[in-house]
Amino acid sequence: MTPPALFGPRRPVIVLGAAHGIGAAVVARLCAWEMVDEVVLVDQDAAGLEAVAAQGFPGVRLHPVIASLADDLTDACAVLDRPGYGVVTAGVFAGGPSLTVDRESIQRVVETDLVGAVLAARTVAARLAEVGGGSLAVLSSIAARVPRHEQLAYSAAKAGLSQAMRVLGMEVAPLGVRVNTVAPGATDTRFIPPHLDRTTLASGDGTTYRGRIPRGSITTADEVAQTVAVLLSPAMRHVYLHELVVDGGESLGV
Repeated sequence: MTPPALFGPRRPVIVLGAAHGIGAAVVARLCAWEMVDEVVLVDQDAAGLEAVAAQGFPGVRLHPVIASLADDLTDACAVLDRPGYGVVTAGVFAGGPSLTVDRESIQRVVETDLVGAVLAARTVAARLAEVGGGSLAVLSSIAARVPRHEQLAYSAAKAGLSQAMRVLGMEVAPLGVRVNTVAPGATDTRFIPPHLDRTTLASGDGTTYRGRIPRGSITTADEVAQTVAVLLSPAMRHVYLHELVVDGGESLGV
């Protein structure tokens, strides 16, 4: 059992992108640490949501919602009936040489990872403000600050998202809502193709990453999820407008 002084009473949470990867790991971690009692699981993947819900988390009521970042999430947020948490992890990834990547690919990434994520975060923040406050964590990436080969649209979208969350966070702070971002480095999720060697990614590859990871390995979805959970918690109550980097030292390594 987690110490009550650290994480406080159980609260409701909405997790966008809950069916896979970091989003699913966030759900599992928040439940394992007994931080939540109501979880709204939002994703487009019905089968993925069903798989997450099937894990069964004692003392937690789950509310699966099939929706995307482009949808109106006002009704999904209604379960937040008191101060709680919000997590936005949903997004897409697409790469390609900057000189040849097609317009449609750029638009899809920017529309989802920037426009969709901003609108979703704004909806969650507005609901938290209505019910008396809470904490919102939005997933960005170190690609927002570290140039990476063939990630023009993704890097631009995440950089815009990070700055947008600082602006949103500044405006909703007086309403009792704390907004921060988490910026993972290379993370072992479905965004990394199975054929890519994880050790090679950690040691550095000039065609995809700027440098090696000093820790010696890429991170896991649960390691990022633990960071998200702590950042959401009352233990970090004085942390506002911050971007917490989780990259094993990659962005500062050589």
